[in-house]
Amino acid sequence: SDSGGHWEDRSGAFKDWFRLGNWPSNDCGYKECRPPVRADKGLVFLDNHDVQRERWKPPEKMTPDWKPPPTQCQWDGFQIGSCRLNYKNGLDYSLATRFMLAWPAGDAARIMSSYAWEYFEDGPPGIRPDSRQDVTSHVTCRGTPTTSPVTDAYEADDNRFVCEHRWQGILGMARLRKQVGKDHPPNSQWQDDKIGVLSFNLGNVAFVALSRGYNIHTKQGNTDTFDLENKTTPLPKGTYCNLASELGPVPAPEFWSYLCTGGDPVVVGDDGEIKKGSILPNGMVAIHKDYTTASTWGEDGEDEDLVTLSDATAPASAADAAVARRRDELPASARSDVVV
Repeated sequence: SDSGGHWEDRSGAFKDWFRLGNWPSNDCGYKECRPPVRADKGLVFLDNHDVQRERWKPPEKMTPDWKPPPTQCQWDGFQIGSCRLNYKNGLDYSLATRFMLAWPAGDAARIMSSYAWEYFEDGPPGIRPDSRQDVTSHVTCRGTPTTSPVTDAYEADDNRFVCEHRWQGILGMARLRKQVGKDHPPNSQWQDDKIGVLSFNLGNVAFVALSRGYNIHTKQGNTDTFDLENKTTPLPKGTYCNLASELGPVPAPEFWSYLCTGGDPVVVGDDGEIKKGSILPNGMVAIHKDYTTASTWGEDGEDEDLVTLSDATAPASAADAAVARRRDELPASARSDVVV
């Protein structure tokens, strides 16, 4: 929030995400903790095509000096109102979406997929104002943002389809949500209030950790990679792919290829503690018992014969290649399970 002309560091409030979904909650000071529907009946989402651009709606009486608002905005600490996240928030939006998919709140979750805009009335690429006959231009998706908020160069990309659903890690987290279901509630919650890092287990089947990261506009947050060594998971010894950084869709376990397509895998020891793993700023780690790599765990604690395709900053073309390769590896009957 912007207070008195300066931005307040609220890293300590990052842990409030743990309270979302505990409805109603007397110890949660946000309106979202008092929704009009039961926790197990709600549809959770960050934005939709209407509310995502509400702040960009021009005044009824336009003036020549009116300009679209900046991405960062002020809120009252109780209800988000029109100051809600959208793709323009970059990695912050990505992190919030992935957490939404990991945290078992609501009965269903909706993922956004939209196109870029500058003004409230901007329509889809290739569609003229008020046209009912035009067909959208060929869909070429932008890559995953690398900053929070997005840069001017990202906004200037000629490819106006943002395709948030294809951002790195989103589809991997959709698979995690589906695999975890409702029978593995969060436990072993941990947080570092100083830098804004959280972790939790999902029953005995998954471990999730995330870092608030850094905002290039407010200059708040941290830019350090966080070491996960010695953090406790519920998982058996093994080397796990990070579903929160997978480049494309992740198939059901019976069709899993033991191939990590984004980011470094996480090594878990005999005692369930992480021996090797870290979180990047604005990043997330999500490992599940059914998604291990084809590597072996050496006697010296290092991975041997590690199978991976690319690093965590791979472009959209690498994601397309990962999707195609994974589809080709599946029998025809299972390919419908891998969607974009």
